[in-house]
Amino acid sequence: MATISMSTNSASTSNNGGTGNKQLRGSLVTLQNDIDLADAILQNGGSALAANDIIEAIAVPANTMILYAGFKVVTAMTGTTTDSEFHVGITGTDVDLFAASFDLDGASAGAITPPAGLSSGVVANVPAFTASADTLDVEIHASSGTITGGIIRVFAVCILMDEVSQSGSAQEVDRDLLA
Repeated sequence: MATISMSTNSASTSNNGGTGNKQLRGSLVTLQNDIDLADAILQNGGSALAANDIIEAIAVPANTMILYAGFKVVTAMTGTTTDSEFHVGITGTDVDLFAASFDLDGASAGAITPPAGLSSGVVANVPAFTASADTLDVEIHASSGTITGGIIRVFAVCILMDEVSQSGSAQEVDRDLLA
């Protein structure tokens, strides 16, 4: 089993900086990160992705309440596998806390993971609280062949329970970057 670090604070070359994760500007945020599965193979030393591999997708700050998390298929998976199931959760806590056994090889672009534990319109597993900084992880639960590509957008809707500081200086305002 390998753990491939592609979280928003990793050295992954395809990392998009985790939109919403670099400068947290309020207490309710959506953290997201596009994971290119071909890049995950490179980050794994060129070794194929296999069952039980963990992809650390999003760095979650300490004292964060996660209201919902999952992923959206941006580009359909490529490869020879005919049975790839993915989980979304927090390794060491519950690796399928937010999404369980999502059939990635059968999903087309635009598909979104349904919530895990959904019963009669109620999700039993959320919200979840992280007392210390952690990562939102994607586990390749099962894979019967080789995954060679595809892109998933991992997301988490969160409430930051700690005070978020911001300087408010003009150097950090987006409009100054556009001028």
